Order: sequence, then structure tokens, then C-alpha cells
Amino acid sequence: MYRLDKKMRLGWLSLVFTLIVSLIAPMQAFAANGDVKGIEFENATPVFLYVEQQTAQLKVLATIEGAEAKKDVTSDAVWVSSAPQVVKVDKGLLTPLGKGNATITAKYKGFTLTLSATSSFLFEELKLSTDTAIDLDLGAPAMEVNAFAVEADGHSYDVSDDAAWTSSNATVATVSNGMIIAVGKGSTTITVKYKGLSDSVKVNVASPYTSLQIEGAAGLELMVGQEDTALKAKAVLTGGSYEEVTDKGTWTTSNTSVLTVEKGKLKAVGAGTAKVAVSYLGVTADTQVIIRLPYQAVIVSPQKDLYMFTSDSPVQLSSFVSNDAISRSEVTLQASWSTSNPMVASVSNGLVSPKAVGKSTIKISYRGLTKELAVTVLPVISKVTIDSEDITLFKDEMRDLPSVNGQDLDEEELDFSPLAEWVSDHEDVAKTVNGKLVAVHPGTAQLTVTMKGFTDTVKVTVQEKVLVVRPEMTNLSIVVGNEVSLPSVKAIFEDGTEQDIGSLITWKPSSPNLLVKEGKLKALLSGKVNLVGTYLNKSVTIPVLLEEPLDGLTVEPGSIELNPGRSQSIRVKGAYADGNEVLLTTKVVWTSSDSSVASAKGSFVKAVGEGTATLTSSYQGKPLSIQVKVVPKLMKLQASDTSVKVKAGETAVVHVQALYDNGAAVDETEEAIWTSSNTYVATVSGGVITGVKKGSATIKATFNKKTVSIRVTVN
Repeated sequence: MYRLDKKMRLGWLSLVFTLIVSLIAPMQAFAANGDVKGIEFENATPVFLYVEQQTAQLKVLATIEGAEAKKDVTSDAVWVSSAPQVVKVDKGLLTPLGKGNATITAKYKGFTLTLSATSSFLFEELKLSTDTAIDLDLGAPAMEVNAFAVEADGHSYDVSDDAAWTSSNATVATVSNGMIIAVGKGSTTITVKYKGLSDSVKVNVASPYTSLQIEGAAGLELMVGQEDTALKAKAVLTGGSYEEVTDKGTWTTSNTSVLTVEKGKLKAVGAGTAKVAVSYLGVTADTQVIIRLPYQAVIVSPQKDLYMFTSDSPVQLSSFVSNDAISRSEVTLQASWSTSNPMVASVSNGLVSPKAVGKSTIKISYRGLTKELAVTVLPVISKVTIDSEDITLFKDEMRDLPSVNGQDLDEEELDFSPLAEWVSDHEDVAKTVNGKLVAVHPGTAQLTVTMKGFTDTVKVTVQEKVLVVRPEMTNLSIVVGNEVSLPSVKAIFEDGTEQDIGSLITWKPSSPNLLVKEGKLKALLSGKVNLVGTYLNKSVTIPVLLEEPLDGLTVEPGSIELNPGRSQSIRVKGAYADGNEVLLTTKVVWTSSDSSVASAKGSFVKAVGEGTATLTSSYQGKPLSIQVKVVPKLMKLQASDTSVKVKAGETAVVHVQALYDNGAAVDETEEAIWTSSNTYVATVSGGVITGVKKGSATIKATFNKKTVSIRVTVN
């Protein structure tokens, strides 16, 4: 039966295979137009190439069903080299890189082609004219090294001009066409490459000198403005002799704003310190130079910035130098004067002339010291106005004078404040001091400004200064939809007087969720808002909580029992109509009915003395209360017997006392919970121990988390 089934299965498999072949064969026999039938190289001859001498471009042609001409698919084919370090291939382009053989493979539409490629060097080797390290001295003439390409038969060619030359460290030596030039001390490797071959040689560069010295530099101090100071540089040869190289060396300074140097000549230009350095053929030397100013300060008179009208006459400035607070020397004619904008103002030997509307900076320089003065040139005016309404100040307050605007001939408003002249009709109330307005005493005064014959006035009121603005409450809570009165506020003035300013203070909420109107506050939406009150120079901020109305309040725990000195937190939760809850613990303020028993602070209650007290509070008008019982602390339990012997079937009675921290001893035999470690030996109930059978057991009495043990032996 098994063999018959097996033969039947083989027969069915043969039939299925025949059907599949019969279906596939016609599809292969009748390929559609455009299908690729095969691919071939345009030239299938093996390729031979020389490195850096030549490349070769292979082409792959595809035979397309229905097309007479073959299609160039070189760029679309996938190219692979079996040895890319020997021959690299990119879209059919072969580039030789090293000596050896490689198989080039091209794949396209399921078809594959291969071609053999051989790469070699054009020459047998590349050799430099020297293979030993080269030693050069800095300053020595360039040294020539030749590169020769050697053929297999030994014949060589000078390829120095065609080869590529490189130096591993161009700060030591450079190379071009075999000419090596020493640049700095150290070692480098000179490498030459030609037609894929290379050779190299090590070059060591040293200085012909052992050191360099600067003469006349020790402890050198210069003064700005003095004549140039000349230094000399001497190089020490390996034999010990000296060679002056002042003009040959390269001189530098660490701070050109203080000191400049050129071929050893030092010029002091500013106060400070600078390091002067000279280097020549690999050796260097340096020295520190201190440059001081001949004077401590340059002073300009007048010292304030200039404000001029285009119609004003020139103003003469004077310049002085000084080393102390008493003596000074005028250097107006010796100083250098310059202007940053000659179109606005010119200057010559201190004489400043206005030229056009604008700003310029006058700079005075003398022997390292400079001073600058701002010059503003203004147009001719036809009107003056004070840019301020009436001014209110507090006693002893000082503020900038208001801006003064002037109208020019084109009726354009410009700021002329620096040129304004002020007068107060009551200097005992308000006065001007150094461009500031000073409040002297409570009262009123009139300030008058004058400029170029034009005047304007402004009223000044001086008040007592407010020291503190004190509200009756530091925070506020309002249920949404409810109204409450604005908080009362008192102002305490500097003279010690107090005043209720509830009707004078201006209130402004930080959010539209809180409405301020007609002396009332109304909560519109829930949230947190700051209510800011402003009065004169002071302001006060009261945090306001806008709450949704609560349906109920819950206090946890419902009652509290504590030992004296112990504390416990009270948790309060509120429930909204939608079922959501909110924790109110920190927002509820508790009051104790008897502070000698229990005191409340924040969300904590502290037991003070034995007794009972009630804590009360309210939130959103809903009352809260919790009873607090303060009891002495249980120190331990004490049994009347620590061990008992009893016969089987007989009983023994043990009493338990609770000992408290206040010295009290209370019999808690009936209240205690009694247990036996082995009820087969002894049982216990209310302190009565019954022997069951011979053996030992431990009886325990537990009360208020304290336990005492009694050892029982049954005979």
C-alpha cells in the first residue's frame, strides 16, 4: 500500500511539473520588445595599463529585443574590480593604481561580463640622488636633489622637474623641483613621487648660531614721547665669536599700542609693558620693556561737552598736563587736536568752530595721554517748549529735568535740553542742581526755562514720601460668582503720620478673571490673580485665589489622640459638584479651643498637655472641626509575675499594669490582648493561665503596641 501511494504521489508531481514547464516555455519563447537579450564588451581584449601613465574606458553594449542597433549601457551597468587597489573601475573607466592583476566585472539586467586587467609601473624604481640624511644650516643656499626613474635594464632618466615633491614639515624645509630650502630648525622628510613610484630622504636643519643676545636691554624703561632707543642684536657662532645681526634679524613687540620696533629702534607710544623679541636663523632673544607716561593726566578746559548753535562764535578750548593736584602746564599749542567729523565742527589749536548741524568728537593727544570731548551743533530755533505736564515729586526726591524741545526754522521739533537754563520761583520747595530737579519741602513751585530769548514754564508739586503701604490682609480667596469688599489699606509717611488710603489707592488685577468695580471685587472665573494697588510712590500686591464653589469638605483623621510633645498633620480635602477633589490642607487655618492642651500651626496640631481640645476652622463659609485628645505616653507594660508554674488542669492568674511617662500605673489586665505560644501546653484568657499538658509556653500580653512576656511551665 505504501509503495502504491508513493508511486501515485510521484506521478502527480511529474504531471504538475510538466504543466508548469508548458506554461513558462511559451513566455520565454516570445519575449516582449525592449527586453535585454544579452550584453557584450565593445572590445573584449584584456587590458594592460601603466600607473599614472594611462587609463582605459570599457564599454558595455546590450542587445535589445526588437532593436537592430545595440544600446550603450556602460553608465547603467554595475562595475566591480576584484582588486581595486591595483585597478580601480568607475562606470567602465579603468585607472591603474598599483602593480598586479584584477578581474573587471560588469553586470546589467541579470547578465554578467568579465575582463582581465593588468597594471604595472612604467619604470622599475624611482631613486633620489642621495639616500643618506641631508644636514642643512639655516641661511645656507638651497640644496639640489635629483630624482631618477630607472628602467628594468638599468637605464635612468632625470625626472626632477616632472615629479611631485613634498615636505612633511614645511616649517623646517620646503622643496620645489628638487631644490630644498631650509626654513626653521628641526627635521622633515622630503618625498618625491613619479608614475606611481616614490622615494624619500630625511633632512635635518640646524642654526649656524648657538644663541642670540640683545645689548642694552636689561632693566630698560622708556618714557612716552622721548627719542627712539636703539638696541643691538648679536648672534653667537658655534666657535664662540659674535656677529651683529641687528639689521638682519626680525624684530617684534608683544604690544604695538605700547611699543613699536623697527630694526632694533624702539618707539614708546603708550603706557604699559611690552616684550621685544628678535629672531635670526633659528635663534631668538627677548626682553621686557616698561613704558611710562611723563604726566598723570591731560585736562581740557572747559571740561563739559560742548553744545553750540550754527550761528555761535568759535569756542577756545585749553589743554593742560599735570602730575599732581596743584601744578599744571599748558600744552594747548603742543597737543594734537582732531575732530571726528569736520563737516560738523572743526578744531585748530583748541579753537572749535561750528560748521553744520550734527555731532562730532574732539580728541586731544599729548605724549601718550588722550582726552575726548563731545560737540553737538544745533540749528537756530524759533520756539522753546518743556516736554512735560505738571511734575509731582516726593520730599528729597531727585530726578532729571524734563526735556526741552526747540523748533527750528523748518518748524521741526528738536531736543535742546543741554542748552536750557532753569529758574525756580520757590527754591525752598524745588530747585535745580547740576541738571537735576530736587524736591526740598512739601509745596508748589514754578520752573522756568530760558534759551536764546525764549521761555516756557512747568508746575512742580512736592509731597511727603510714603514709606509703607500696608493692607489689612496679605492674601485673599473669593468663590466664583461672589463679591467681597476691597481690602483696607493704610499709608505710613516719612514724617510718621498714617492715613487710610482705601479710597485713594488705585487697584488693578493681573487678569480679567477678577473684576474691580465700585469698591468691590468679583470673581468671574477660577484661577490665581495678583491684585496690585498703587499709591504715589508705593505699590502693594495681594495674591487672590478665585475658586469654584465646593460641595463638601472632608477632614482626615476624624479625631486625633497624641502624647504630649507629639505633632500630627491634618489633611483637608474639598469636593466639587463634578466629583473632582482638591487638597486644601495648606489653605485651612485652625484654631484651638484650649491652647494648653493642643496648639495649631499651619496644617499641624501639637499636643501640649493632657486633656481634650477642639480645633475649628472654616473654608468657603463651611465649618470644620476635629477633636484632639492628649494622653500620657505609655512607656512599658509590667506583669505581676514574669514566670509561672502550674499543673495540668489547674490555673494561675497574672495581672498587667501600664506604666506611663507621667508616673501613673494602670491595671490593663482586662484590656490587654493575651496569646500563648503553644496552646497544647497552656492557654490564657484575661490573665488567667490554664495548664493543658506537661511542657513550656510563652504567654504574651499586648496593649497599645507594647508587649510583656510570661514564661509558663506545666508539670
